[in-house]
Amino acid sequence: MGTRNTIPANSYVYCSFESLKVFDRLERLAAANDKVALVKLGEGAHLLRQVILDSNHLILRAWNDKVPDMIFPVSKGSIGVYGSRDYVSVANGELIYAEGVEIYGIAYEYAKKIDVAN
Repeated sequence: MGTRNTIPANSYVYCSFESLKVFDRLERLAAANDKVALVKLGEGAHLLRQVILDSNHLILRAWNDKVPDMIFPVSKGSIGVYGSRDYVSVANGELIYAEGVEIYGIAYEYAKKIDVAN
């Protein structure tokens, strides 16, 4: 489940928050590293993304190559280290840091592919 292209389109994905309850927000990001997780940015919709966390950046990766990675600096000191890639910012132009991303659960299973035509 933790790698890209492993969840078929039109599947139900089961996520668990149970193992994350004891962690604060940044610890949850570390626990979700290299896994598929249900994430939320501020007041936006929940997204299912692969979480990639290093010492400078949090990257949320979709399975569709046409959807760009969402990149967040971990701290003010890590801004600009990622090169020419764009960071995600809010509508008023302020940068969202990794601590602004909430992890709501880690995917542990997906159900049989469903037929969306029915």
